[in-house]
Order: sequence, then C-alpha cells, then structure tokens
Amino acid sequence: MSTLDPEHWFDEIWRRVREQMRVAMDERHFEYWVAPLQIVSADAERVVIACSTGFGRDRTVEKLGQRIADLIARHVPNLVRVDFIVDPAPKAPPPPTRPRGMRATGLAVCPVAVARPQMPSSPTVETPAPVDDDDAIAKASERRIYIEDIKRKVAEKYAVSVGDLESPSRKREHVRPRQLAMHISRKLTGRSFPEIAKRFGSRDHSTVIHGCRKIQLQSANDPIMAAEVEELLRMFEN
Repeated sequence: MSTLDPEHWFDEIWRRVREQMRVAMDERHFEYWVAPLQIVSADAERVVIACSTGFGRDRTVEKLGQRIADLIARHVPNLVRVDFIVDPAPKAPPPPTRPRGMRATGLAVCPVAVARPQMPSSPTVETPAPVDDDDAIAKASERRIYIEDIKRKVAEKYAVSVGDLESPSRKREHVRPRQLAMHISRKLTGRSFPEIAKRFGSRDHSTVIHGCRKIQLQSANDPIMAAEVEELLRMFEN
C-alpha cells in the first residue's frame, strides 16, 4: 500500500476507488449507483458504506459489491469485510481512524463486534438476507394503495392516458407504461393477477404475468430500468 497521510488515509483511498469505478462504468450508471455511496466508518479491517434505500443497497451488493471490495483491498491489505447498510441521510463520518487503529464505530446499525477470522483471499461483502417476494406482496396488501391511483400516476409520468393503459393498443409508448403499472400494482397492492388484469381492460391474467415478469427480468439486467422502477415505487411511499 502506498504511503498516505495518516489523518486522511481513507479519504484518499475512497477517492481512488471511485475514480477507478468511474473509468470502468458508463457515466450514467456511475452517477446513479456509485456517486451517492458514502463511507460511514472505516479502519484497516472493515469498511461500512451507506446506501440511501434498501433497494439501492441490495442492487449495489449484487452488481458492484465485490468489485468495490476488491478495489479497496488493493489499498488496504488487511481488509476483511465491506458492509453495505441503509441510511437515507448519513451524517458526515468522523475523521478516519489510522490504519492500525481500532475499528471505527459509525452507526448503531452494526453494534455487534466484528469477528476477525484469518484473512481470506479477497474481502467478503456482507450481503443482506433476501426478502421473500410473496411475503412482501402479502404485506403490501395491508397498505391503502389502489390500482386506480397507480394507473393515474403512471399515465401522468409517461404522458399517456389511463384509457391508453386499459386499451388493447400494442404501441410501445403504451405497452411499456402499462407493464410498469401492472408490475407496480402487483408489488404495492398485493392484488392477484386476475384482479389486476380486470382493472387493465379486462385482460387475461396471463398478460399481467407476462408483463410483470418482463419488467422483473429487465430490472435485473438493466440498471436504468431498475432505477426507473425504484422511482415509480418512491412515488407511492408517502
């Protein structure tokens, strides 16, 4: 590891890591996924990185977590793990501890002492336990969010009419918002596929299943689509 100012050792490391990520990524993806990340604590063995939402945290770990950890490990040879947490508005971190110092205690989210196993070949990335999607949908049914409200807001966002979402039109400018509205309806209302199909022009429920799966697949492979879905979900948080 190159010699760094001991009072600002991790500021410089994080700057280098971010620049390496910027070079390797599309600029839009970098600005959406990497630029908002903030370090909340760091020492020679563990780094804690804050993401603003649970969705963002999960996607960052899945797509970029190991790459970020490996880049940090190039500069911090004793690094054992990198944790990604959810903190919508993280406070400015305290001055970074020296490389030989004790572990920094940032947020109360991680009160358990960090185990110090033998150093692995590469740092581990703490991955959150997956959420059962069916359970999430079941809980969503308790919220007072209605399909009609979802159709109205999605139609406004994509400059189409609610009638366009309900119509048999196969135009791309109608199909994509329709599938997104179906997907959001499924996620936030917990309604069955047949119920959702009925609200979208009395369609067959298989059409809704196809639309939801298509959006899920695109979100899993395209960060831009994933960000678009997250933006729609945020519209109904309050």
